[in-house]
Amino acid sequence: MSVILGNLLDNAINASSRLEKDKRLDLKIDYKRGRLFINLSNTYNGILNYKGDKLITSNKDKEAHGIGMKNINAVLDKYDGVMEIDHTENIFTTIILLYLND
Repeated sequence: MSVILGNLLDNAINASSRLEKDKRLDLKIDYKRGRLFINLSNTYNGILNYKGDKLITSNKDKEAHGIGMKNINAVLDKYDGVMEIDHTENIFTTIILLYLND
């Protein structure tokens, strides 16, 4: 959980902090019947970097950044979770579903 939430929140806070106004972060976590849902939306400047179909870091220091989403994906692969990423021109949303044992 710390890998997932830590990286998601770090990315969201970093993206929103680049804005001068209208900064917003909305986190919803729900657990029902062995399923954990995480929905995180944040405002961002509308600029995303892709390499093929992969979202890559927009930080200048590529050596020290850009591994967060890889780490999240590694956890999701290990625990049979899924992640969906969606974005509009100024809202970035990540939805995660994990199946947990009660």
